[in-house]
Amino acid sequence: TNARVKVWCLTAWRHPNVSRPTPDTVDIIAHFDLVTKFSERIEWFDTGSGEYKKAATDAMDALVGKVPFFEVNTGAMARGYRTSPYPSEFLTQEFRKRGFKAVITTDCHNKDLLSFGYECAKEHLCKCGYKEHYVLTNEGFQPVLL
Repeated sequence: TNARVKVWCLTAWRHPNVSRPTPDTVDIIAHFDLVTKFSERIEWFDTGSGEYKKAATDAMDALVGKVPFFEVNTGAMARGYRTSPYPSEFLTQEFRKRGFKAVITTDCHNKDLLSFGYECAKEHLCKCGYKEHYVLTNEGFQPVLL
């Protein structure tokens, strides 16, 4: 249920071993809706509910102007848990509306799958209104057209 997810997230955030990032130490919001990693197979909670969407967009709002980038992650695709990257289209569109820039990561933990789902992630960003994504170079993050 949504209540269980909310309690889990709050518990994880308040755990004494969780270090809380500060804007000067974070460049990328990663794994934003990791809690949905397995939700394509088993519906643990309703990701379309107003309660979930509000919690997610409230978290985004708290980070506007503090963290410039968010991650589109294909790691769960590489492991066979998902057929699409996360965050969801709704959340990716909300990131765009708030001015966040996108980076694509495979988070694959396996060099043979380093580019897994990359084209799918680019399509996902295009569908959500993005025209470019950013890559890290020796000169810092640079935009690349989708």
